[in-house]
Amino acid sequence: DDQIAIDDKKSKLEKEIARLEKDRAKEVKELEFIDKKLSNENFVAKAPAAVVEGQREAAQKLRDKIAMIDESLAKLRK
Repeated sequence: DDQIAIDDKKSKLEKEIARLEKDRAKEVKELEFIDKKLSNENFVAKAPAAVVEGQREAAQKLRDKIAMIDESLAKLRK
């Protein structure tokens, strides 16, 4: 009975790790897309300042979210 409980916890842990890894991959992909736009001189030069700033803020939020996911993954993998 204890083994079933341990196996169930392992299964839930593995599912949570997989979910976080999937979320992380999605966020990294989105961040790469935004970073690519921000590294394009034409975009930065021609887009309204508010749009560029919005993209920079979105990129920072994604970096923060990725860092939080990395922290969670590190804790779960201990």
